[in-house]
Amino acid sequence: MAKEYFSHDHHARNDLKIRALILKHKWKGYGIYWALIEMLNENNGFIFLSELSNICRDLKINRTLFDSILQDFELFSTDGERFWSDSVLKRLKIRNDKSVKASESANKRWHPHANALRDESDSNALNKSKVNKSKVKDIKLNGSISEQTFMIRIGNELYTQKPSEIFLQHYQLEFETTMMNSLAGLKKDAVLSLLDTEYPVYDFRDRSHFINTLKSIGTKIRNKNHDTNQPIAQTSYGRL
Repeated sequence: MAKEYFSHDHHARNDLKIRALILKHKWKGYGIYWALIEMLNENNGFIFLSELSNICRDLKINRTLFDSILQDFELFSTDGERFWSDSVLKRLKIRNDKSVKASESANKRWHPHANALRDESDSNALNKSKVNKSKVKDIKLNGSISEQTFMIRIGNELYTQKPSEIFLQHYQLEFETTMMNSLAGLKKDAVLSLLDTEYPVYDFRDRSHFINTLKSIGTKIRNKNHDTNQPIAQTSYGRL
């Protein structure tokens, strides 16, 4: 497998936010920061907050230190579900734009008549992906989802299958690994059933986004089970 690289400012340690990080957490904090930057690049710029415990375990650090690095220095942003680095997203966009331009240039050079066909294919795929959302909603409310309602895109690949079927047919190894690690203790059928119910029509950025969504589904199930097991006086504080 070819190695992948990401750009790294040679004077990053002199950035005011980084200097504040080093002042509080020493060079250990600096090392953890770059480990997170590497992970974000590996995951196309985003990591789900549900993965924080696993990250702490992998890096052998406590959650207090991790939360401080994530929140105290304005180095990362979050929407309550994921966290990211604006600088990583900017660099990923530049890299992806260059890759797309290089690919288009190569196609024009070696396949001068292919562009028209590709544009027509992309247009057809886009039209197919615009499934009538209200129809899907009505079907879900009736408690059943027919095969025809499923329209899943992962990157440039379009599927008319249930998300669960895609996992079992194309990502069997990743699915089993996720169930043994991040989703240990949960029933496979429950995870896949909720995935089909919540994502009958969806446009996933890529394979990693698809797999991270499975982990997010597992977190919802755990939270629901936790709330169900709480005493009645405390259920009002639970949130799925």
